[in-house]
Amino acid sequence: MSVYDRGRATAHCLCSMCIHASGRRVRIPGKSAFFPLAPWSLFVMTHSPISPRHAAGRPRSRWLPSWALAVSTLLASTASAQTAPAKPRLLVTTDIGGDPDDQQSMRRLLLYANEFDLTGLLASAAGTAGELETATVRPDLIEDIVDDYEAVLPNLSRHATGFPTAATLRSRIKAGTKDRGVANLGTGRSTAASNHIITTVDASTAPLYVAIWGGAHELAQALYDVRAARTPAQLATFLSRLRVYAIADQDKGTSPQGTGEWIRANFPTLRYVEAGPPSTNGYTSLFRGMYQNDSSGGGRPTVQLVESPVVPLNQEAWLNTHVRTGHGVLGAGYPVVIQNPGTSRNTKGVKEGDTPSWFYVLPNGLQDPEQPTWGGWGGRFKLDAGQHFIDAEDAHWTGNSDYGVRRKWTVARWREAQQNDFAARLDWCVAATFAGANHAPVAGIDGGAGTQVVQRTVASGSVVNLSATGSTDPDGDTLSYQWFQYLEAGTHAQAVALTGATTRDVRFTAPTVSTASTVHLILAVRDNGSPALTRYRRVVVTVQPSSGGDPSLRGEWKLDEGQGGTTADGSSFQQSGTLLNGPVWVAGHQGSAVEFDGVDDRIDLGNPTHLRLTGAMTLSAWVFIDDFAGNGRIVNKQGGSGSRGWSLNVEAGGFASFQVASSATQLVLVNGASSLPTGQWIHLAGTYEPGVALRLWVNGVQDAALTTGVPASQYNPSLNVALGNRPGGGTPFNGRIDAVRVYDRVLGAAELQQL
Repeated sequence: MSVYDRGRATAHCLCSMCIHASGRRVRIPGKSAFFPLAPWSLFVMTHSPISPRHAAGRPRSRWLPSWALAVSTLLASTASAQTAPAKPRLLVTTDIGGDPDDQQSMRRLLLYANEFDLTGLLASAAGTAGELETATVRPDLIEDIVDDYEAVLPNLSRHATGFPTAATLRSRIKAGTKDRGVANLGTGRSTAASNHIITTVDASTAPLYVAIWGGAHELAQALYDVRAARTPAQLATFLSRLRVYAIADQDKGTSPQGTGEWIRANFPTLRYVEAGPPSTNGYTSLFRGMYQNDSSGGGRPTVQLVESPVVPLNQEAWLNTHVRTGHGVLGAGYPVVIQNPGTSRNTKGVKEGDTPSWFYVLPNGLQDPEQPTWGGWGGRFKLDAGQHFIDAEDAHWTGNSDYGVRRKWTVARWREAQQNDFAARLDWCVAATFAGANHAPVAGIDGGAGTQVVQRTVASGSVVNLSATGSTDPDGDTLSYQWFQYLEAGTHAQAVALTGATTRDVRFTAPTVSTASTVHLILAVRDNGSPALTRYRRVVVTVQPSSGGDPSLRGEWKLDEGQGGTTADGSSFQQSGTLLNGPVWVAGHQGSAVEFDGVDDRIDLGNPTHLRLTGAMTLSAWVFIDDFAGNGRIVNKQGGSGSRGWSLNVEAGGFASFQVASSATQLVLVNGASSLPTGQWIHLAGTYEPGVALRLWVNGVQDAALTTGVPASQYNPSLNVALGNRPGGGTPFNGRIDAVRVYDRVLGAAELQQL
């Protein structure tokens, strides 16, 4: 329970779980209640100040904690801020004025205000139900924090672009009602806060992430009003734009049914992520992973939650050094919260039980807020029923199977990265120049930078190669790399063996599966600045069964081995190829590829029966052309006069060609109409429809076609199939080749565009 003083409205929480220790203690009679705050989106309901301690890193990878990594990702450089996707729209409702941890969460949030379109800061009824002797609403506490934000804004803006003005934030502070609960919903009970939710949803078709730090009353009233005023179709549209992340159901104490339960019962299609739902043991709620250092509570066994080096990062001494002293007024006003007073587990420092609700939306490359089951700084969730998601469990670094510690670990595993990132943002508040503070690296995958999830589709047994090329650091710091499998996020239940997990490039063999399964790999890129900052990329690899695929696929050479003298065939025929005369493994369009020297390099694929085609066919490959010095064969079964056959080529004139033979001496061909570029990846394909057409395709678009004189069948020479040159040499390709496919049917444009 908490009281507050006017003026700076300092809160003193004396509930059984925490005490705000930033001022004199005030003893208040009455029943106290503690409800876990929820980590989530763009609409946040807060209650008092609390600062989350960063969650511990991955088991045995202490520098990898996801919270620090995620925060790093948010730290965009000022000097040359990278172009980013549209900012997520975030609205927060907070019960600020009770437990001071809401003030902690709000102060941290404003350090990251440039990462979101922060559409609303709504004050709901202060504290949890029954926590305060007198019901109240405290928007003034949000205003005080925005005042402090305004004081450090000039410095923050030297380090990153996109911070909103204090005036903009003030215009989005709205007050709700002090009379919370289902009994107080209804006609004529709208508030400035509930109306603002409606207006904000209507303002854009983009998703609005609503982060509920206290009770869900203001959202419930908004939904009540929309349902009363709109048609069912209009209501459905409204609901489709909302994404909720609630920290528990903190209005539940006012009636048998909490406002969160009421929302879910009345609007079952609304996606509702809930940390610490009423159906679970509140002491084990995942949001507690933001600040606890062990798993105890409610009779649970005591298990150390985070690794020992991470424990100090949410304690008072760390706060005094990195937050409250010498880091500007936004940090100076950060309250210290006492946890578990009078017990052996008494600690002072960070709480921030609500912070996971907006961490969940933070664009740091780790999490995707549209995927609650994937996990990230805001925790990981599982489907309960309908669109209701609740706390999930991750394997703990100790190996302990207690579900309480495993729930909290979904947030706590990232704590080191979170806290380092927090400290760096506070350094921004006082560093007058860009060079005076550290900024997060940029994580790249296969040359591409950004925060978007990378998708790959591979066949069972194929070699998957990934590279962190494209990773950079705005400060010129040295980067280190860590790849790990987020086992619980994928549908493939077993671990895969990673080669090169602590290097820039990683490789693994796709597991054998009977149905399509996913493997989630996380790349954590860490700099050596002070504090060390981390950013992530997630790669979702969909593994398809090697059998039961397209029966028309006669050969598929992905060239993903990255080393050695042979290459595997991903089709059911498994016709491997042999590298001849020294072609080199290089980075490919996806994974690796083979570089041909334009002299005599080739890959020999033999002359198996299944490649002795006489009917329809499609040839497909990705190529990176170095030059057009000669007529280079990409994939072919062709010799000189007397042994004509089929081939996909680049020609000395700078265009592509596709050829089939009507006899041993007669070629039929189509030349491309477009000039091809050098120095970049392009997709080429040729299709042969007997008696109808030869077509040439560039990047999935038809480039040229021959529709007259097309033979009803094609001649099959007694030659091997080869990549990069004729099987006997003489027409070498100069450049890289990747992902070669041969089909015994004609693929259409839509299919080619998927290759």
